[in-house]
Amino acid sequence: MPLELRGHAPAIACLLAFLGLSSASAQVVLESEPSAPRRGTLIRLKVTPTIDGLVSDVTGEVAGESLHFSTSDGVIWQSLAGVPFSGPDSLPVTLVLVTAGSSDTVRTSIGVVPGDYPVEQLRVSPRMAEPDSAARVRIAREGARARRVSRAAHDTA
Repeated sequence: MPLELRGHAPAIACLLAFLGLSSASAQVVLESEPSAPRRGTLIRLKVTPTIDGLVSDVTGEVAGESLHFSTSDGVIWQSLAGVPFSGPDSLPVTLVLVTAGSSDTVRTSIGVVPGDYPVEQLRVSPRMAEPDSAARVRIAREGARARRVSRAAHDTA
């Protein structure tokens, strides 16, 4: 009888990492809630370090966005992460474990499933779809400001 593994990729990746059979070298157990994240949703990541020594901080990145981990017991670290609407069937995760005097980087990924969202076709005036040069300058300026605000938000508790 064939073994059905579909939908269990996050658990399998975590198990392999824990057993030292992947490039994550048994440094963390990574869980996501929900266990099969859907594109376009917010998830909770739980990191349990398995390395020797006390971990004093965990940082990381998902989809180009910084992760902000916290812990209440010094053992399990948690952070929220946004799963982009589009992309491949796995979501790369970079974690940095900080211990006394050193840090260790773990690169892994979690499986994601496509979102099932309705699509609506819109029609707009061509002048709205193809802005003039003044509007393009304004759009670029506003986009740059939005990116600065987004980056600065990571410095806010």
